[in-house]
Amino acid sequence: DLLQHKAVLLTNLGELELSRGEAVQALDTLRRAEALHVYLGSDEGLADTYRLLGECHLAEGQLEAARQHVDKSLEIAERVGSPYFVGRSHRTLAQVVSSPEDIARHLRASVEAFRAAGMTGELAATEALRARLLGTGSLPPPRG
Repeated sequence: DLLQHKAVLLTNLGELELSRGEAVQALDTLRRAEALHVYLGSDEGLADTYRLLGECHLAEGQLEAARQHVDKSLEIAERVGSPYFVGRSHRTLAQVVSSPEDIARHLRASVEAFRAAGMTGELAATEALRARLLGTGSLPPPRG
């Protein structure tokens, strides 16, 4: 329906604005998308929009707001069982947390989600982020 298309378009526009370095404009666009996704009850739309809102806050250096939005994204993504949204949320969380162990934990979870779904492009993006955040070595093993 028309509102669903508008919500998706606003989410995509917000992502484009963010990719162009326009985080403040993207926040406004994504808040409009969020309102429509809430109204429509679109969990997948909300998962993506909350992750992008988190990335906007991350770009603005607002780590607590980023964490809150991406935690919401991950919660919804896990509930709906979407490996794409789970992997993307964990990848964003790896950029929000500060300890190397937490970074590695989120990157591992991202890799597991993308590998299970056969998403090679997303795996490559996660590996590139791992190299940037943790250096060129492999992910440290889980602690436990």
